[in-house]
Amino acid sequence: MEIRVGADEALDAYVATPARSPAPAVVVLHEIFGITPSIKAVADALAAAGFLAVVPDLFWRQSKGVVLSETDDADRARGMALGQGLAGPQVLDDIAAVAAQVRALEACNGRVGAVGFCLGGRLAFLAACAGAVDAAAAYYATGLHTVLDAAGTLDRPVLLQIAEQDALCPPEAQAAIHAQLGDHAQVTLKTYPGVGHAFARPGSPARDPAMADLANVTTAAFLSAHLAGA
Repeated sequence: MEIRVGADEALDAYVATPARSPAPAVVVLHEIFGITPSIKAVADALAAAGFLAVVPDLFWRQSKGVVLSETDDADRARGMALGQGLAGPQVLDDIAAVAAQVRALEACNGRVGAVGFCLGGRLAFLAACAGAVDAAAAYYATGLHTVLDAAGTLDRPVLLQIAEQDALCPPEAQAAIHAQLGDHAQVTLKTYPGVGHAFARPGSPARDPAMADLANVTTAAFLSAHLAGA
């Protein structure tokens, strides 16, 4: 699917369609590896759970169609560089444009959420803070502790799923998240014990099936509760 983000600009997106429509929609925000088979599997699972799932190419302004290996060191380094290129407000404008177009689709019930992983987890949180989506769920968001002040404008529900042993979100970062967001009326914090970063990624060596299933059930229930109808 091609999604317009400007008068003469468009990005590509992977779309997974549920059996019934109109349905609540979810913008799935990928990791530093692009639209990989893993993130497509996430979208397919969300569609099977009844959501219209749309995965936009977040790197399109830097390099369209990038798909990187999740285990190759050189690809990881390239992905990190591409992720750093999304530090400005333009990526949030792109996400807002995607959400707006998805909201207007006949297959959508008028409600749009975001689900993000790693880099995409931080962006899902920021998209909710900016009011671009109606709800957001983030898995092991990286750098979240550096953008917590954005929650000062947060007026819609956010689920933050934290891996207890996440080397990319160490104890001091987790402590900061809990200190600043633990009492926020719109934020639900859930920590998964004994697992590290990417514990929910399909095909990852770090995947923990039991905890991944729990996190995915929690996400689906959260999204269903907040995206049920216009």
